Amino acid sequence: MVDVGRTILIVSLLCSGPVNIQKALAQDQQYAQFFSAPVLINPAFAGNMEYDCAGLASNLKATVNSRRQWGNFSTDAFTCEYFNKKKKLGLAVLFQSHRVEDARLQSSLFGIVASYKLQLNSEWNFNSGLQIAMGNRNLGFSNLKFTDQFNDEGFTGKQTIDNIKNTESVLYPDIGAGGIFYSKDSWVGLSIHHLNLPNISNLGYVERLPMKFSLQAGHKFEFRSNRSFGNFKSDISLKPVVQIRVQGPYSQMDLGMYYTYEPFVVGVMYRGIPVGKVGADNLISQDAAVLLLGYKQDGFKLGYSFDAGLSKIGLLGGGSHEVSISFQYAKKGCKRRKYGKWVPIPAF
Repeated sequence: MVDVGRTILIVSLLCSGPVNIQKALAQDQQYAQFFSAPVLINPAFAGNMEYDCAGLASNLKATVNSRRQWGNFSTDAFTCEYFNKKKKLGLAVLFQSHRVEDARLQSSLFGIVASYKLQLNSEWNFNSGLQIAMGNRNLGFSNLKFTDQFNDEGFTGKQTIDNIKNTESVLYPDIGAGGIFYSKDSWVGLSIHHLNLPNISNLGYVERLPMKFSLQAGHKFEFRSNRSFGNFKSDISLKPVVQIRVQGPYSQMDLGMYYTYEPFVVGVMYRGIPVGKVGADNLISQDAAVLLLGYKQDGFKLGYSFDAGLSKIGLLGGGSHEVSISFQYAKKGCKRRKYGKWVPIPAF
């Protein structure tokens, strides 16, 4: 998803030569396996546990997401969730980092998340969520060489006005909120990030990060031959999903389908279908086709996905690789929650 904050970025990433500073569009962190990073896409997912267990340790879930794109862009995230069944309260802490390796440009986010579950009727529930975080953007100026540090004899190494006037690192608050309506088969959620329009400029200007709106929805088609006494012995299902994101003048849609025959999961995704035509050429945006493979057993879930680019860059950039690992300590005696008691997203 394009982050349309008019952020000042380093356009030339070669630290061995002079660098020109220009205005450019940044990129928000995105995941092909977006339902494997649920707290990151909607705070209302915090505490969404698949298994109902007694004891503190069994009501904790940890998730790691790691994405490598174009060989030089790295995105990593960690979340730890807790759900209190009696108080219907979900809590989470999160950490996320996005880096451009060679130039050492980095943005990171650390936050706490809380969600509350409300039962609307016998079929539908509503989760509300709030995220309060601190963000940091580091442009790595100390690792760069600027034009006025060169003369006819080469690099002088002297400090320049660019080094003096620029801020190496900027810290800012970042607030998000969301809600999810869900039943045993369906869910639809809406989240809003950057509610406070944080100023993310490293150059002393006011560069507000626009709010990002995200809609997530899906449906679970159950194979009822697998049902036993109202519960499933194992998960055998087909789940179509959609995610729509809007930020400033940009929009993006992800369409996908997951087939689960526990313990295995296979998914396909098409990313980049626009709500409207985009770009100077007014063309339809086609970002990537995604293949997802996963394994899930009890509280352990492992997923791998590969993005094959459909844009003009195509596979010349090497595509994108993504891995997700999630673990809830489902000790002996734990039971899978009854459907309708948790959001049946296709995370693995």
